[in-house]
Amino acid sequence: MLQKLLLPFDHIRDSRWMRVFFHLFIFILAMMFPSFFSAIPTDAQPTLLENAQWKGALSTLYWFAFIILCRGLLYDRSSLVMGIIAGTIWLFFGDPAAMPFWAAITTLIFHFCRSRHSLMNVHGWYLFVGVLMFLAYQKLFVFNVPPLFLILYGLMFVSLFLIKKYAQYIEVRNQQRLKIKQAQVKFEEQREQEVKSALSRQISRLEGIGHLPAALKKELNVITNTARLIELCMQRDERDEQPGRLFLERYLPMVETIVTKGLSLSNQLKEDQQQQSLNEQLEALRTLGLAFQEKHQELLINDQTDLKTELSTLDKMLKTDGYRK
Repeated sequence: MLQKLLLPFDHIRDSRWMRVFFHLFIFILAMMFPSFFSAIPTDAQPTLLENAQWKGALSTLYWFAFIILCRGLLYDRSSLVMGIIAGTIWLFFGDPAAMPFWAAITTLIFHFCRSRHSLMNVHGWYLFVGVLMFLAYQKLFVFNVPPLFLILYGLMFVSLFLIKKYAQYIEVRNQQRLKIKQAQVKFEEQREQEVKSALSRQISRLEGIGHLPAALKKELNVITNTARLIELCMQRDERDEQPGRLFLERYLPMVETIVTKGLSLSNQLKEDQQQQSLNEQLEALRTLGLAFQEKHQELLINDQTDLKTELSTLDKMLKTDGYRK
């Protein structure tokens, strides 16, 4: 809503001729303002009141003030808001006729503070206007500022400074948290990649084991082939990544231990004990092979569910388009 209200002023800001006419309107408004909208100043210089010269002096003051407020409206609305707040506070302590001066001078101060790192030639012009406005204020008004207003005025600056520092602190803290989170995510990704690589190398080692009895080699091939299928499921579907990884991390070391220790023992045991050990290893590998196959089928459930969903969607589309009853 506010953006829609301010949209015409954005058009004025972007057009040189519209800015010229806008400043002309400001000049006319400043000349008319004391006669039609402003009350007689109560803190004006006595000589001006006696000679009825206060209207011309007040028009000049308002012209300078409106120029600065216009700058805030078109280019720095945050500073304009602070000027309006200062002008509103002034209404409770001083002459209402001086309210535009305090609003404009506060807008100018905040604008220079916000633009201190990117000052341009135009800022020199507005500083000159501000000086003229201050001189016009001194000529028109008795410079008698209530102490309480000065205290509130200073507190406004201090509070804004503290708010800015707190906002900077929050931004730095959020950036630090974001960096920590990004580092954690990167670490987890690297860790997952290392785990996947370690599992793949472990499967390769099992595939490369030779000099095994034919029966053991057959069962080991069933395990390694199924492990590759589980690895493929993990790569194709993120939902299978964690259960598949946990399964391989748990059972691949057992397979490697059974095969390597069994191979080592078979060379040291007596012939009758070798056959018994071979039967035990064969039974263990068969059981593990069944477990690997069962886990692979379990991981395929997600793919089956997705396929059923796609087929159901296709069937509905065909019925909707009249290709199927």
